[in-house]
Amino acid sequence: MKWRSWLEKQAWTTLFIDGNHDNHRLLRALPEANMFGGIVGYASNNILHLRRGEVYLLNGHTFFTFGGAMSTDRMARTEGVDWWPEEIASEQEMQHGLKKLRDVACKVDYILTHTAPKRIILAYFENYIRAMDPTAEFLDFVEDTTEFKSWYFAHFHRDGFYEGQFIFCYNRMHILDNLLLPEACTKKEGKY
Repeated sequence: MKWRSWLEKQAWTTLFIDGNHDNHRLLRALPEANMFGGIVGYASNNILHLRRGEVYLLNGHTFFTFGGAMSTDRMARTEGVDWWPEEIASEQEMQHGLKKLRDVACKVDYILTHTAPKRIILAYFENYIRAMDPTAEFLDFVEDTTEFKSWYFAHFHRDGFYEGQFIFCYNRMHILDNLLLPEACTKKEGKY
């Protein structure tokens, strides 16, 4: 509530996707509105939840969004307190996302997700359990079938890049045509 109160007082609009430890039942209960060409969860006048599988048009750029990820520490958490099963994408959410991508001929400018495609997780991390996430497996298919400029994700709590167009987000920020996004790296190959 402290951060929500602070964000509500700011001059900008905060758009966010969900992660894995978020209260997904609360997010799903938010009133919905049609904005930017897709459905958003309306938290307040200037705080909007970008829903899974939507394609939004912001300042002339198209964004495909898909939040959520599997918590590898869920056994140490309490369901309904600090863990919710809805963190993992449902088949319905995945099918909705594929339909929305087909509606734009599987071409967007940017992809915003919480986790990364399984292929990237397996290539980057020694701990393969992170890749056993149904959401990451779905994102593999999205990567294979979608044309995009850059893909941003934050699940791994680090900044950097992979293969140039995949951006690990945590602390670094970048302004893109009046949109505040995590900073993109310029180096084209290798790990950060």
